[in-house]
Amino acid sequence: MERIIDEQLGGHHCRHVGHSYSGAIALRLAHLRTQRLLWLRLYEPVSLHRLPEGNEGLAEIIEIATAARGRVEQGSPAGAARDFVDFWNGLGVFDRIARRHSVSSPQRSPR
Repeated sequence: MERIIDEQLGGHHCRHVGHSYSGAIALRLAHLRTQRLLWLRLYEPVSLHRLPEGNEGLAEIIEIATAARGRVEQGSPAGAARDFVDFWNGLGVFDRIARRHSVSSPQRSPR
């Protein structure tokens, strides 16, 4: 991820904004690229690293992350998104949102 960010930024500075899990990612990137950071805004960053080893909740999160990674590697990013959204919001939420907004599958945003 660091390599991709470096390629996208070139020599420019950046601003990080993150909420929840992306807040944790933004914090990590800010730590790794302090010299490029103009400012950082975090909202409810997830700090999974603070959970003790053997924590039941942490084990569940690792399990869902591993499953999502497997789906992406098998060519099903929509399945990974569904698993992730449903894990954090409740079973079936992804499909209800998709139907409501006529979304068939998540699309990768252009760089």
